[in-house]
Amino acid sequence: MTNSEEWYRGREQTLVKHSLLKDYLGALANIVGQKYSSITYVDCFFGPWKAASERYEDTSFGIAIAELNKARQQLKAQFNRDVEMRCFFIEKNLRAYDELAQFIDRTRAPGLELEAKNGRFENLIPEVSKFVQDKKGTFSFLFIDPRGWKPIAINTLKPLLQLRPGEVLINLMTSHLRRFIKTQNQTELFGSNAPIDRLNNLNGTDLDDEMVALYSSELSKEGGFQYVCAAIILKPSIDIPNYRLIYATRNQLGLAKFKEAEKRSMIRMQPARAEAKLRKDEERTGQSGLFPANEIYNSSYYQQLRDRYLSRSRSRVWNLLSAGPPVSYDDLWKAALADPLVFESDLKEWLRSNPRVRFSNLEPNERSPKVGCGHLVTLWATE
Repeated sequence: MTNSEEWYRGREQTLVKHSLLKDYLGALANIVGQKYSSITYVDCFFGPWKAASERYEDTSFGIAIAELNKARQQLKAQFNRDVEMRCFFIEKNLRAYDELAQFIDRTRAPGLELEAKNGRFENLIPEVSKFVQDKKGTFSFLFIDPRGWKPIAINTLKPLLQLRPGEVLINLMTSHLRRFIKTQNQTELFGSNAPIDRLNNLNGTDLDDEMVALYSSELSKEGGFQYVCAAIILKPSIDIPNYRLIYATRNQLGLAKFKEAEKRSMIRMQPARAEAKLRKDEERTGQSGLFPANEIYNSSYYQQLRDRYLSRSRSRVWNLLSAGPPVSYDDLWKAALADPLVFESDLKEWLRSNPRVRFSNLEPNERSPKVGCGHLVTLWATE
């Protein structure tokens, strides 16, 4: 077990979340920094930290500062671009805020603007908007990771969703919503015009998926986001989804990089969950296991979920193709990647394995379609 994995012992779901955040944020900063002179990262919720690293390497704010600073150095070395990295952190707990403020004071550096506020996120939304907009032409990335559901109500977030250019990553606690969605104000969460009757009579994963689809749709409308997808994070030692990380962007490349980060984080999730299950059984029985965790605990539940979303995604793709005229590969790609646990490699495999599929507009040296190149896909009729 590595040092970083040891830091997350007992909170493996956070390990996966932070792995995805770290991977994507680094890619985002290096790409966006080639066009924009400033990148603004906003972390709207912290507590509880439960940090095990003395340098806060297992916290979202520690990860963000490290990745943005590293990207700044890479952009300078590779492209001679002096990109300013700006961070705005919100911490509700006064003691934690004081600790955060001390860390920020020690970490400030030229080209790295750090600011923290003590208070409730909902009350500080105007200050978040002002901080972002104070830097003309900055590209913003908002990480919104609350413990409850009220702070991420669509109407609450509306001023932040409309910041341009920018992206958002929101934690939708589906495991919490499963228990309370029938009794709490659904209209407040999803927006007054949302078709919340779609949630009636649904349970389990069906309810999770419909809540995510509904929330994603409202998020897309209010923020003008062309691309919205959701990564699924499972509970460490129980075969139940814990929450979804809903990502929204107006840029095709952003979605591509997020799905790459999701795929890598899923690879890390499976052994982490196996270790958590083994540790739980050892604590229950008082006996150490004789075999490695990955040999005892298979990934059948993960595979069941993946099969579920592969099936849904594949159906959407074939429905688009069966309409008749050639379909843009971009449209197929967008439809396929909307679900969790589905990646471009899956889409390409579906298309390659069907003898009725034909590609057009490809260059002579190209064998398969690519995003953003105007490639078309046709499903030929059977003879």
